[in-house]
Amino acid sequence: MAKSLVSTEKLLDALLAEPLLELGFRRAQRLVYRRDLSGITQLLRFPTRLQNNVMLFNANAAIRFEKIEALLGNADPLFPTLDMPVHLLRPRKEHIEWQFLPESLGGLIEQVLADCRQYLLPFLDSMSAMESLKSQLLYEIEHYANVAVQRARLSSEAERVKFDVALKNDGRLRLVLGPEQRVEKLAAIYVLDGQKDSAGHLIDNELAKLQRAKQLPPQIAQCLRWRRLKEVLLGADGK
Repeated sequence: MAKSLVSTEKLLDALLAEPLLELGFRRAQRLVYRRDLSGITQLLRFPTRLQNNVMLFNANAAIRFEKIEALLGNADPLFPTLDMPVHLLRPRKEHIEWQFLPESLGGLIEQVLADCRQYLLPFLDSMSAMESLKSQLLYEIEHYANVAVQRARLSSEAERVKFDVALKNDGRLRLVLGPEQRVEKLAAIYVLDGQKDSAGHLIDNELAKLQRAKQLPPQIAQCLRWRRLKEVLLGADGK
């Protein structure tokens, strides 16, 4: 990392630390701040990059459910169960990076904090219950399965583009998780809820999909992944 980026990150970190502490978030590491609840860690994170010697940065909210990640073997206390960049919470999903310019620091920090209050903190509050996460995952798994069927019926690229744009702008919350991550997290929640049969059925469905796909190289690797997960969650006998 360039020396100038490190020093600029340290300055931004110092400017954010006090106002975020007033919101209940203490510094975990540079540009990562945490608020600890019962079994849950809420995170505000500010990733950076350097462009033409100017630091650009953004913001995201993340939540770690300790029981889920412990069950899945993710021991890093800052490893999140889910995260959400601020732009996906804005009404029009505008992707805006802030420029860290010395002449406009006061207004810049206020703008960052305003986005935290308006978008990131409400997201953290709404998704910090395991039941909320479970409902969201169930919705998303069903939603994307239906979307795949509907999209496959479209006969032209123009129709598919129109379909994708409408989907992107439908206003529904969707987490930044891949299809395997959705199933993995939901299976862990089922186990924690005492529903091992449901967890096993979920993983077996993924194995069945792979067997139907008949794509040998990726199928082998993914099958091994699901079988390992089943063993981790359900025990060596998979039950």
